[in-house]
Amino acid sequence: MKELHGIGVFNGVVVGPVYFYAPGRCTVSDEKVTDPEPELARFEIARLRAQRQLKGLYDQALAQAGEESAAIFDIHQMMLDDQDYIDSVRGLIEKGHDNAARAVQKTGARFARMFSEMEDEYMQARSADVLDISRRVIQILCGAEGETPGLEVPSIIVAEDLTPSQSMQFEREKVLAFATAKGSACSHTAILSRTKGIAAVVGLGEEVCSAWHGKTAILDGKKGLLIVDPDEPTLAAAQEQIKCQEKEAQALEALKGTPDRTIDGREIKLFANVGNVEELKDALARDARGDGAFPYGIFIFTIFRLSLRRRAISCLPPSGTVNERTENYFPHVRYRSR
Repeated sequence: MKELHGIGVFNGVVVGPVYFYAPGRCTVSDEKVTDPEPELARFEIARLRAQRQLKGLYDQALAQAGEESAAIFDIHQMMLDDQDYIDSVRGLIEKGHDNAARAVQKTGARFARMFSEMEDEYMQARSADVLDISRRVIQILCGAEGETPGLEVPSIIVAEDLTPSQSMQFEREKVLAFATAKGSACSHTAILSRTKGIAAVVGLGEEVCSAWHGKTAILDGKKGLLIVDPDEPTLAAAQEQIKCQEKEAQALEALKGTPDRTIDGREIKLFANVGNVEELKDALARDARGDGAFPYGIFIFTIFRLSLRRRAISCLPPSGTVNERTENYFPHVRYRSR
């Protein structure tokens, strides 16, 4: 029996087989190019193809999980349109003579590092967004676009980490829970689990391994606990907890239709954040009195851009204008005032 502790991001106890997800990796060559034009064209084709894929993922997430989960794919599309990101890749190809895949890899790593070094935990987690879009473009350039994983039975998805696009590949009905070695309460695995109501634990550490694939596991989202290959008493205790959860859900169901009132008799209104018609129907079925959602996709992307710019400028030597200093410090990225 192996017991690991992490960060619980959505309550719930589940028992099921482990599906260890290990996406294929493509090797990026460091070969230099003499003629940049073909590589520039390859990058542009791959970038546009990646945007089309992200549009498909946005539509899928909107239908399955609502606007809150889908917004990230809209943001990813905008990031691939960001002129600073594009200029960085083009500069590495034109001036550094890197091949397209290597230029994308370097750009993604550089931008992701800026976010990971920020103090705000939410902005630190956005480094995964840069790496995700860069990985997508690289896979297209290398002809190594991954296949959708097929789950035969409902399982606990265990992985080193999960990007937004990887999380969306799994059928909701086949996912019992998510468990990742990396990640935080602000990671997309955490956001998706809360939105879809899926138990999850992140930040389990380096002991997570592929040898667990197929073994029975217990995941407790409230305690932030993952137990692999549990003994009989531990398994029996978990199954008893699941029965208690089911009874609690039934008790809550019985409260539908009753007034929204606190213990001291104060009348209140309970609202729900919804992202599509299906979620609205679900909210109304659960006695929600209104919609408290806020469309934040563009707002988050604006913060993303401003934070990246602020971080880049803070790294620069004190002399010269902002544009001059940036041009000197990041020779492949031209920041402009907008």
